[in-house]
Amino acid sequence: MTILPIHPAENATPEALGAFLAQCREMAARDGREKLVSISLAVDALDPLAVLESIFEPDEPHFYTERPGMESAIAGAEIAVAYTAHGPERFAQVQRFIDDTLAHTIAVGDVEAPFGGPHFFTTFTFHDEVEAGEPFAAAHVFVPRWQVARAGGVTTAVANLLVAPDADLAALTERVWRAHGKFANFEYRSGAGVPPAGPDLQEQEWRGRPARIGQEVTVPDAVNALRLASVEIRDRGYLPHWTCEGAIYAVNFRLADSLPKHVLAGWMTERDDIVRRAEAAGRPLSRTEQGRLDELYSERVEAFLDSGEGECWLARNEIAALVRDAILHFHGERYELLAWCIMPNHVHVILHPFNGYSLKSIVHSWKSWTAHQANRCLERTGEFWQEEYYDHLVRDEADYEHALEYLLANPERAGLRDWQWVGTCGAGGTPAPRLRAGRPRHIYGQDARAPFSIRDVGDYRAAVARGLERIAAGEFQKIVLARARDVVAAEPLHPLRVLNALRQRFPDCYAFSAANGRGQSFIGASPERLVRVSQGVLETEALAGSAPRGAGASEDAAAGGALLRSEKDRREQRLVLDSILRRLAPLGLRAEYPDTPGLRRLANVQHLHTPVRAVLPDGVRLLDALARLHPTPAVGGSPREAAVARIRELEGFPRGLYAGALGWINARGGGEFFVGLRSALVDGATARIYAGAGIVAGSEPEREYAETELKFRAVQDALAGSS
Repeated sequence: MTILPIHPAENATPEALGAFLAQCREMAARDGREKLVSISLAVDALDPLAVLESIFEPDEPHFYTERPGMESAIAGAEIAVAYTAHGPERFAQVQRFIDDTLAHTIAVGDVEAPFGGPHFFTTFTFHDEVEAGEPFAAAHVFVPRWQVARAGGVTTAVANLLVAPDADLAALTERVWRAHGKFANFEYRSGAGVPPAGPDLQEQEWRGRPARIGQEVTVPDAVNALRLASVEIRDRGYLPHWTCEGAIYAVNFRLADSLPKHVLAGWMTERDDIVRRAEAAGRPLSRTEQGRLDELYSERVEAFLDSGEGECWLARNEIAALVRDAILHFHGERYELLAWCIMPNHVHVILHPFNGYSLKSIVHSWKSWTAHQANRCLERTGEFWQEEYYDHLVRDEADYEHALEYLLANPERAGLRDWQWVGTCGAGGTPAPRLRAGRPRHIYGQDARAPFSIRDVGDYRAAVARGLERIAAGEFQKIVLARARDVVAAEPLHPLRVLNALRQRFPDCYAFSAANGRGQSFIGASPERLVRVSQGVLETEALAGSAPRGAGASEDAAAGGALLRSEKDRREQRLVLDSILRRLAPLGLRAEYPDTPGLRRLANVQHLHTPVRAVLPDGVRLLDALARLHPTPAVGGSPREAAVARIRELEGFPRGLYAGALGWINARGGGEFFVGLRSALVDGATARIYAGAGIVAGSEPEREYAETELKFRAVQDALAGSS
């Protein structure tokens, strides 16, 4: 990594930033490849989780980890560079990617500050191969476009960007300067990316004002306030998206089976030619270009949709009502809803998002909640909506009138007479009254007041019994078997709010969130460090055996004492320690550790714990040790290979990142990884939570079941508290 003696804070102007980026572009041109540019600045105190929640978007990858008790936290989001790998060599492949990236990195600013410089956020699943359709790759590493971290009372913000030999310097300068201003004067806001609460259909009294084509139109003020200079082109997936603070949008989203790929491909080809010209010129689309884009969309896509392709689930009144109520739900709070039309296989909406609420988060909230509710109503599974949506940025009064007329006429054009699923509100009349949000009651254990239902995956007691049979047959000494439980909420879950509850309850654990950018987040509060490297010293630990915390000091001490005297738990924990020592030995590490285990006390449970410390020999790096350690017997078994080979068969579900390795590596070779325990995979209104127990000779299925119930409780309570 090249560190330049330049500090952005000493000459903080757009012109100076542009000159620096021009220098980086020259270096990229000289070397014939892109450069990763990393700019680090010390900023006023920030809470990284609050920052992440303030700008959270379900379709942006992010990584977050914190140890509240150590006053250390780091968050990063969006992707500057990324890499995925799989198979037994995934650790070595990730290391080569990191080395290659750093060889072409230029860093400036507070690089030596805590968490300064580029960080590589990395996840490894439990198994080195994953099944098709799993949400996370076997190995994934990325450098975020931005990161913010707090350690030792110091907050550091880092911007990372790729500078190509032909980079658009004006666009890069504007983006970095905007990010600098945001973090220098950051304003928290709650509710970003939060899906809407599920409306109680029995309490919906207002159904929208009937729409009439040709009615007098009052143009919202937001149309006249639009300034095209602030429009940003964002091209993601199939469709382009346009963003502008304070704008009005006409949005269209569709059922998953409504548009064949060849139709979409034809539209994309013609669309790309138009968008590229505007991007190359560093400007928004002209009126002519936008008009042509809309014509193409109408010719290629809208006409096909109106032909009624696919299952047309929205033609069923109960499904259309779900969609309508979701769209109306936050009218007046997060956006002004101007008009809406629900067709048999697609939806049109015209709206004005309020400041602080992005269009994509609003659309995601509609789609996420309605997809779950509709699938449940239809007794089906799988994708309900197409992932992408189309949006048109309304530019002036004539544009608004055209968009409104088009929406209101859509049913008649498609041959739908007396269509009830179309309406207006807020445009040309009194705003609609707020809807009363209701919440259906579901079963959560024995508590009918809690806002979700649960379903266990598989028969855990039977799995433990089969594992004990394998142990008796001499196949392995220990196997760790996990349970999975699906939690279905009455409304979409906000993963970062669940995480906030976990970090407050478990300040001594690793609170974490890893989002894949497709709406799924793996979150948790792990008690177990896998490996940490700082200034050439490696730290790890052997953690195994469990006992509940007591209601009082004497009860708590008695439970801890019983755990320390338990022959079964001591044997299980010693297997973990011996495996760690055995696997680190080939790296030339001389480990230091106490002779007897102590207790690691957490808020709801206590474990047997032995810390291990060693100096890293020359040439040995963090990922070398991680490759030897993961998975440890604490989450796999012993002997490791024999036990791990049976886990998927006995458990009956893919672990993914559960019991995987998650963490970060910095440019100096330091970093920290923890085990993905006490965790949940959050996907819209559904969360799959995980808990496991070590099975050895003498284990009892009922006792292990009770142990996993204890471990479930922490995440389950956090889910209930955030709903």
